[in-house]
Order: sequence, then structure tokens, then C-alpha cells
Amino acid sequence: MAVLDLDPSHIAATLEAELDRRWPALRAEQPPEAYVAALRAPAGPGSYRRVDPALLAWCESLRSRPGGGEALEHYHRVVLARLIGLSAGAGERPVLPASVRERVQLEHQRILQELQVHKRNFYLHENDAFAKDLALASLRLLPCGAEHVDLHSGIPRSMALADGIPQAFAVLGAAAANGGFRPWFESHWDRRLLAEFDAAGYDRFYRRVAELLEAHPAARGLIGSSWWFDPAVAAISPELAFLTATPMANGARRFRVGTNEAATRDALRFARERSRLHAAGRYQPCVYMIAWGRKSLLAWARRGG
Repeated sequence: MAVLDLDPSHIAATLEAELDRRWPALRAEQPPEAYVAALRAPAGPGSYRRVDPALLAWCESLRSRPGGGEALEHYHRVVLARLIGLSAGAGERPVLPASVRERVQLEHQRILQELQVHKRNFYLHENDAFAKDLALASLRLLPCGAEHVDLHSGIPRSMALADGIPQAFAVLGAAAANGGFRPWFESHWDRRLLAEFDAAGYDRFYRRVAELLEAHPAARGLIGSSWWFDPAVAAISPELAFLTATPMANGARRFRVGTNEAATRDALRFARERSRLHAAGRYQPCVYMIAWGRKSLLAWARRGG
């Protein structure tokens, strides 16, 4: 895929000029550079969606005013352009292998291209696609193909209490075998990545993760949580078996997280057989976490992946 050559500084300047023309007091009220600095602050443990509560309060205050929703969305377009401009000049922060750096450039150019065609009700924090774009623009998420990766996550200690004594020992054992509960990379799926949603796409994803692990020696491995990691899914929906096949055949561990409404809704959407079994009381979607330790994942990659 060809990489576009859109200039984030030019796009930011154009958007800021319109911001000043239509909402002349907004930049003085909440300087974009302060907003951007807060989003670029060193990431600690937690969700890529984490935003300073003071910024969220300001956003809600602005939205409550007449025309404030449109103003906030335009402001967020300015923020995205500025973030990408700064990330493009940040060099190796974080250290990126060439395959991931290429994906970063592709995603940043996609975001810049979309900024020029305003999509109403998109640039709001409650929209997960916008939250992911903010994280991609600030390098809090790294695009790796089939999924994005957060470099600053970890196995929650609560996992040891989620499913009885056997799982407690398994979680503690996985953490001990890989050097601790943190830091682990964490994968996050994006619905816009459907073109990579197959076995080959995930093998490419895992190879990029392996390259990231090589570049970050302190990272313990890769974790991810989803209803599709449930052991029951491969039997009910064999077309999804590829999602667990490679990790589980190459040293990954699987832990039960639990059920929730969002997982149930996603698992049953557009899925006739899963919906039928759920209605019959024979299937309840359940979230599982997969933890693929550093040594095992790198060994898989070195064998040719």
C-alpha cells in the first residue's frame, strides 16, 4: 500500500485558522498545545482510552453550550493533526522496527486524510474509533496489522482470583515464568482492520509483535482479551479457530476473565449458530485472556512463524 505524503503541520494550520475564525475564544480557553501535551505524557499502566479527567470535564462543558459539539469535534481535529506532527518528529520514541514504523506512517496518513472530510459525531471521546485514533496519533497504540498494540500494559493481579485455585496458580506461574506482571504488550482489535482478519493476517501481526519484543527487552510478552479466545468458540465457529491456534500451539496460556453484556452482544451479532445456541442455553459468551510469553513468542518467530 502506498504511503501518502500529507503534511500534518499544514493541515493543523488550516484547521486552526478555521477554529479561530468560527470560535475565536476557544484556543485561549483551552490551548491545544496543553491538550496535546497531556495526551503525550508518559504512559503508565491502564487503558489507551485514559484521558486526564480535567480535559474530559472541559469537553463536556463545551458540548453543553449551543454549537459546542461541533466546536469540540473541530478542536479534536486540530489536536489529532498536532499529535501526528509531533510524533513524526519524535524519532525512535518508542523504538520501532521498520515493519511497525511503516504501519505508523500508513495510519497517520489515513487519519490526516480523514481529517479533511469532517465526519459528524466521530471526534468524541466516547467513540472508540476516535479514541484509537488519538492513541495511534500519540503513539500510545502502535499499529501492527491485524491489531494495535499498547506497550504499557500488564496481567491484572485480579486474574488470579477470577476462576478458582487452579487458575490462580496458572496466573502466578505465567507471571513468574516471564519475569512479572508488568510490562506486557496488550493487543486491541479495531473494526477497521477487517482486511487483516484471517490466519495470514494474524501471523504477520505476531511477527511484528516479535520484532517489537526484540526492540523492547523489558517486555514480558503479549496479552489480549476477547470472547473469541473462549475455548468453546473454536468448536461452535471453526472459522474463528485461527485466532487461538498459533498462540496456544506455541506456549501461550489462557485464563478465564468472565462474562459481560458487551462481550455477549458482540459474540452474538451476525452469528446465527452462536445466537441459536445461546437462546437454547447451550452457549454463554465468556471473555478469556491469552498470555503469550516473550520466550515462547520469539521462539515461534525464529522458527519461521
